[in-house]
Amino acid sequence: MKDNQLFDAFASIDEEMADRALRSYSGLSKKNSRNHLRWIPVSVCVLLIAALAAVAGVFAYSEAKAFDAASAFFENNGLNSEGLSRTEMKNVFFDIIEKRFTDEKTAEVIKNSVPCEEIGNAEMTPEMLEDIWNRYVLQPRETDSGAIPPELTKLIGENAFKNAKAFSDRLLKSETVEKDPETRTVVQKVTMLDIFGDVLAEYTVKCDDAYIVTTLTATSDGGFLFVLGFQDYTYDYLDQKWASDEGYASRVIKCDRFGNLQFDKAFDGLEGSSFYNCIEREGRYFFFGTHRDQQKWRDYGETDVIMIILADDGQEIKRGFLKGSDFDHLNYAKPSEGGFMLFVRTQSTDGDFADSGKTVLAVDMNVEIDYDLNVLGSTVSDNMFRNESLVEIINGSFIFSKDSCFQDFDAGTPTAVIDYGEYRLIVSEYVKSVYDKGHLSNSIGYNVETVYSGYDKNGNLIFRIGKDAGKR
Repeated sequence: MKDNQLFDAFASIDEEMADRALRSYSGLSKKNSRNHLRWIPVSVCVLLIAALAAVAGVFAYSEAKAFDAASAFFENNGLNSEGLSRTEMKNVFFDIIEKRFTDEKTAEVIKNSVPCEEIGNAEMTPEMLEDIWNRYVLQPRETDSGAIPPELTKLIGENAFKNAKAFSDRLLKSETVEKDPETRTVVQKVTMLDIFGDVLAEYTVKCDDAYIVTTLTATSDGGFLFVLGFQDYTYDYLDQKWASDEGYASRVIKCDRFGNLQFDKAFDGLEGSSFYNCIEREGRYFFFGTHRDQQKWRDYGETDVIMIILADDGQEIKRGFLKGSDFDHLNYAKPSEGGFMLFVRTQSTDGDFADSGKTVLAVDMNVEIDYDLNVLGSTVSDNMFRNESLVEIINGSFIFSKDSCFQDFDAGTPTAVIDYGEYRLIVSEYVKSVYDKGHLSNSIGYNVETVYSGYDKNGNLIFRIGKDAGKR
């Protein structure tokens, strides 16, 4: 496993619960912070206990998150974890990725895992361990080389693919262009560019700051579609006022090729995750996602897989669910010959998941549905679908980051593939280094770059350049 593949391991871990807890703990608005004196000491004590409980929950969740990442790191690098405790595994994980190589267990793990005669039983210094790691395990990406084609100078110079979703002939990006802390509103802008970085169309919309732009989709008519997805959080921790208290409605917005609004449809009681995937078929838009009923928000209750069909004018045609009595989560969806294949992670053993055969916490299932949302069949899978990410759509075929065509790719996680005729461009995210996010988050972040790699028709690398993409 390459150093940059750690990004995949963390990307697969859902941080929603931890993020909400942190926002709840630190979400005091200026307006309500002036009312602190009205609280009596007993109330303050109650609040302190609640706050400490919330923080304890966050730390417990972060510990589990770190262990998951350490486990993935050991597995994908072929490291031997026999005899190590959870704490020791995490210590070795951080010792290696932070390039310290000072933990005594790190030397033991490397000696037991790397087939290298020069290790022997000698006492290894941190410098020696790092050298062996770099030469026998870590495979850094090939350095920048070659001349950038003139037509890509603007695209790469402006790092147009940073935070962009790519399609075969277009890029879509979103950004927050205005914020008003007093009214808690924001202005979001969606931009459509061509594959050379020139702007084709833009659309701006003002909304409550509990909504973010998700599910960017280039449509067959040359336009684009996106979702303003609801994300609940606490406005006022002291009064327990939540963004969802007065109701919520995610919106599906469609624009033409010039950025003119075609429809803006609101869906009461549906959060952003309900519209996680959008696939256009036969003049209709199919949405697939994960939904939690509104009354279950406060206690993080059970979830279901939701499916929605919209007509080309935004009118809802049909809605369906895949339900069990426990947590059911959509990892992603893609077209199949007779409709769609949904890759689902479930903890249920009843309802639509009665055949899950679950004997552990959760299992992955492939569920095939037709164009009317009827279930055609389902099977249990041992694949970890939640680690996949969509890279490109070519003539209706979906290519994912773990596709075999990327098995020898050495510049991080592929995020887009564009065919320019004489050459093919693979865009990827590469983790250059890690950093400590601080004691409150108890986790690490990533310094990343966007890498542009050009290949000729024979698959030979003809140019490569990395552009700094900030922190993750």
